[in-house]
Amino acid sequence: MNIRQVVPKDAIPSVDDPAFGTAYFGDGNDDVIDVKTTPTKSHPVCILDYHKIVNDVLDRGDETVLIAVIWCPLCGSGVVND
Repeated sequence: MNIRQVVPKDAIPSVDDPAFGTAYFGDGNDDVIDVKTTPTKSHPVCILDYHKIVNDVLDRGDETVLIAVIWCPLCGSGVVND
């Protein structure tokens, strides 16, 4: 059996320092993955379709929590891990 590597290792870049603001320039009907924090952080699926993973930080006052927002475009599911 011949196995060919179609996509080289690390060819899909993660988002390691996401920027958040009050304005969104996409379509108002875009799907998002919301992380329920104060304030809520929304990760648009149209961005996750390309990057697949966002490494983010939640500031919970006295502690900082590292999270990963993961999207699988093949099955259309998202997961948030800490």
